[in-house]
Amino acid sequence: MPPKKSFPLPRASQANYTKYFKHTVGSGPLIRYRILWVGQPLDCRFKSDDLKATVGPHNVFILKKGASFEYALVDNTESVHRLPKKYFSTCFPGVQYTAIPPDNMIKIKITRNESIEVPYIPTSFLQQKRLKTTSSKRKRSHSLNDESRCVEAIDFGATHPEWHVLTNSQIRDDPNKRRIMCLIRMLIQHADVTQGYIPTDPFDGIVDLKDLLNDTVRTTRLKTILGFIVHYCRSEMGCHPPRDVDARDLQRWIECLNDAETV
Repeated sequence: MPPKKSFPLPRASQANYTKYFKHTVGSGPLIRYRILWVGQPLDCRFKSDDLKATVGPHNVFILKKGASFEYALVDNTESVHRLPKKYFSTCFPGVQYTAIPPDNMIKIKITRNESIEVPYIPTSFLQQKRLKTTSSKRKRSHSLNDESRCVEAIDFGATHPEWHVLTNSQIRDDPNKRRIMCLIRMLIQHADVTQGYIPTDPFDGIVDLKDLLNDTVRTTRLKTILGFIVHYCRSEMGCHPPRDVDARDLQRWIECLNDAETV
């Protein structure tokens, strides 16, 4: 039985299903992922110049390992490659945000007795559409310039207003800083909904401040983070000038940071 008409990917041939369905990838970045949705293999190599003109919805494979889904292409050498995000629009053309299921999951009957459940579209692509839809609604309801559209409406009656750093004069009055903070917010939101990028802890492994003081790599990171907080979000962090401080201990840290390289 064919999949639901609303699903954006076309059904592959029975020959391809026989060959690839539930096949486990044996090598590469998607090793141990199992193929659930079968596409048509490419007629070229993945790194070929012809890929851009060739790839389409019919080439998309959906793989799963545990609770994680990935989208892939199989080239003419039978190598399995992660579908680059730059091809999401090409491989999922014309998908309307309102047509996407609330949980972005769809159940598809593959055979008479077997069904699979896969995402309607890639999670990160869904996030892009959500942000674009939200932006469009703001454009229709507010007559604002491009920069002010980046700042969401703030409910100052709330106990913890969302992302109020954008209302601080330190950011509000500097267009470039505002753009950078908006970019950081989008990257964090993207990291929350996809496995494509997870920010690392710059101080992972540090047990004691002495370990940090004697580590030139991490003190350099500390210097960068300190500069960011001072110039972008010190009020957000509650970093007001202290009334009392141990001058000798503070001087030791200042000397350490002055010796560290800036990244």
